[in-house]
Amino acid sequence: MPVDILKNNRMFVLTDSSYFNNFTLQISGTIPTDNIKHYLLFNRVDTGVELLTTNEPILKKL
Repeated sequence: MPVDILKNNRMFVLTDSSYFNNFTLQISGTIPTDNIKHYLLFNRVDTGVELLTTNEPILKKL
């Protein structure tokens, strides 16, 4: 899976992910997806959060 590593390896931007592709298929063009990015955030153990958003997330505390 291609990723750009950000924020000391706790935040990743995924490109061409199946999660984003499935989201795009489900909304069937009802909203624009040009500016939406797929972020994956991890803590130091094993908890992960996936975000589809138009803004870069701000990580205040893990």
